[in-house]
Amino acid sequence: MPIKYTEQHTCEKCGCNFEWNYFEYAKQKLGSPIFHVETIPDNSARISGKNPNGGYNVEANCPHCGYDNRFIFNE
Repeated sequence: MPIKYTEQHTCEKCGCNFEWNYFEYAKQKLGSPIFHVETIPDNSARISGKNPNGGYNVEANCPHCGYDNRFIFNE
């Protein structure tokens, strides 16, 4: 599972810094002879789309307090 983005973010609730990763999943057909199942890492984030300014809407969970952070990431 190749990492596409790795960044640091400061939690909006507790103020702690944490690392988040966005993974690009390898596409594979269900009928292929070898099917690879991979676990999702704890520090993974979800990109919920692009905003009008060209950045990505990111959702990442803080490992320290459990707060769901929502922020914009620009490449």
